[in-house]
Amino acid sequence: MKNDGEKTIYNFNCIDIKINGRNIEEGIWIYQSCDIKPGEIVRCVCATKFDLLKKISSGEIESLSFIYQMKNVLGECFNMAAELHFIPIEENHINVFDQISPVFKE
Repeated sequence: MKNDGEKTIYNFNCIDIKINGRNIEEGIWIYQSCDIKPGEIVRCVCATKFDLLKKISSGEIESLSFIYQMKNVLGECFNMAAELHFIPIEENHINVFDQISPVFKE
């Protein structure tokens, strides 16, 4: 994610991850917020305790959704989502389609 704006984004944080549209209640997700200055890039990393590629290849995982929250200098909250959809086409080959929502005020 890149901050193309002129102001710092405060408390940028992943607040939820969904697999196949369902919340994961297993407590395996760890989130850490950060501030993103104008022009800076932040890389969002997701690590799992299971073989993600195997579950995607088998069709068990068809989509991952990441819900992000951030604040401006006034403390107003905003959300956005990034969704990944996986379509296995043959062994070890997967098409990935991504969709990023617009940022909207909470």
